[in-house]
Amino acid sequence: MGGVANFYSAQEAVIKSLNAGMNIVSICHSFEKQSKAKNAVLNEYRNDENFKKR
Repeated sequence: MGGVANFYSAQEAVIKSLNAGMNIVSICHSFEKQSKAKNAVLNEYRNDENFKKR
Protein backbone atom coordinates (compact mmCIF):
# COMPACT_ATOMS: atom_id res chain seq x y z
CA MET A 1 0.00 0.00 0.00
CA GLY A 2 1.01 3.63 0.00
CA GLY A 3 0.47 4.38 -3.67
CA VAL A 4 -0.53 7.94 -2.83
CA ALA A 5 1.29 8.37 0.47
CA ASN A 6 4.63 7.56 -1.17
CA PHE A 7 4.31 10.63 -3.38
CA TYR A 8 2.11 13.18 -1.56
CA SER A 9 1.56 14.41 1.97
CA ALA A 10 -1.94 14.03 3.40
CA GLN A 11 -2.47 17.75 2.84
CA GLU A 12 -1.48 17.60 -0.83
CA ALA A 13 -3.45 14.42 -1.45
CA VAL A 14 -6.70 15.73 0.03
CA ILE A 15 -6.58 18.96 -2.01
CA LYS A 16 -5.71 17.08 -5.22
CA SER A 17 -8.52 14.59 -4.55
CA LEU A 18 -11.15 17.25 -3.96
CA ASN A 19 -10.00 19.26 -6.97
CA ALA A 20 -10.26 16.10 -9.08
CA GLY A 21 -13.92 15.76 -8.15
CA MET A 22 -14.01 13.51 -5.10
CA ASN A 23 -16.66 14.44 -2.55
CA ILE A 24 -15.35 12.41 0.37
CA VAL A 25 -11.75 11.71 1.35
CA SER A 26 -10.99 9.10 3.99
CA ILE A 27 -7.74 9.38 5.92
CA CYS A 28 -7.29 6.31 8.05
CA HIS A 29 -4.08 7.24 9.78
CA SER A 30 -3.11 9.28 12.79
CA PHE A 31 -5.22 12.09 14.18
CA GLU A 32 -2.31 14.41 13.35
CA LYS A 33 -2.56 13.60 9.61
CA GLN A 34 -6.34 13.98 9.72
CA SER A 35 -6.05 17.35 11.43
CA LYS A 36 -3.43 18.62 8.97
CA ALA A 37 -5.59 17.51 6.03
CA LYS A 38 -8.64 19.27 7.49
CA ASN A 39 -6.63 22.45 7.97
CA ALA A 40 -5.36 22.23 4.40
CA VAL A 41 -8.96 22.05 3.14
CA LEU A 42 -9.95 25.04 5.26
CA ASN A 43 -6.97 27.07 4.03
CA GLU A 44 -7.71 26.16 0.41
CA TYR A 45 -11.34 27.20 0.90
CA ARG A 46 -10.33 30.54 2.36
CA ASN A 47 -7.73 31.32 -0.31
CA ASP A 48 -9.06 29.84 -3.58
CA GLU A 49 -12.27 31.16 -5.11
CA ASN A 50 -12.53 28.20 -7.52
CA PHE A 51 -12.28 25.76 -4.63
CA LYS A 52 -15.23 27.50 -2.94
CA LYS A 53 -17.40 26.91 -6.02
CA ARG A 54 -17.05 23.13 -5.80
